[in-house]
Amino acid sequence: MIKTHQGVLPREVLHQFPLRSPPTTHGYAEWIPNFAGLEHVLGVAGLLDPDFHEVGEHVFWSRGVAEGFERVGVVGTRFGNDPVTVERYSNIVNLEEFFLAAADEAVDSDELLAWFAVVLERFWQRALRAHFPERRYLFEVTRNLYDEEGLCLTFWQDRSIESA
Repeated sequence: MIKTHQGVLPREVLHQFPLRSPPTTHGYAEWIPNFAGLEHVLGVAGLLDPDFHEVGEHVFWSRGVAEGFERVGVVGTRFGNDPVTVERYSNIVNLEEFFLAAADEAVDSDELLAWFAVVLERFWQRALRAHFPERRYLFEVTRNLYDEEGLCLTFWQDRSIESA
């Protein structure tokens, strides 16, 4: 008897893709080689296990953000300079705008964007744990975060465990 241990995306999500898969497709392992190229798959791997950049005690997803703070020597935002606000603001990924250059019909699906958030959170949580095993990170998926419009994902260090 086959016992399936489901991955991050249920198979049913595949059937929501605007680019319909053939009826013989049984899952992502068959869909990928028919609809995505090797460079796309490798690019996704780099996105799911990205580089993270430290400036002092702060961790940032964007190298540009880290370099900007390093250059000016001050880590802060117009929304506040406490560590949670700095990381929460600086690590925002606007999911609705993420695919501007390669937008397709799927980006118009709120449900698929929500699944994108689930996938990023799951893999980034693992990547952060691998790079910083002594730290814990909190994630948030919400609409209209700070000055971003639309569905956003962000993360920051849970510093409450330091004082406990």
